Amino acid sequence: MDYGRKYFIRIMVYSSTFLAFYATFLILIILNFLEVIEFPIPLVATAFTIFDLCFVGIVLFIMILQGARINKLLMQQRTLVLEIKIDLLYAKDNLEKIIQPTFRSVGGNSKIIRAMILAQMEDGRKNEETIKALIRDVID
Repeated sequence: MDYGRKYFIRIMVYSSTFLAFYATFLILIILNFLEVIEFPIPLVATAFTIFDLCFVGIVLFIMILQGARINKLLMQQRTLVLEIKIDLLYAKDNLEKIIQPTFRSVGGNSKIIRAMILAQMEDGRKNEETIKALIRDVID
């Protein structure tokens, strides 16, 4: 699940291709403007190139912002999955404590996990060993 790296490489390839072309043409425009070289570049081509360079720059900026947002969401999701896994490990190791009526859960995930475990046990469908096996299956 390394979407951020793939996205970054793709953006770098796209931007490098466009920017190499535009940098070459921009250097030609500057050298022609400074009269270092005599290369006939029409004014329309210069205007289109400058407009296109600005447009591509804005698009690249937006794409980089989107990549940063995607990366941030990915990191938040990884953190959430890790927190749930920790709560499940705690539930598996301390199942006897969790099913006691005096147990006080600390976090939101552990409250939900406890409620699901108690619901399974109240119906008589599952016993402690079956629930531990289910938690192991989810964690793995």
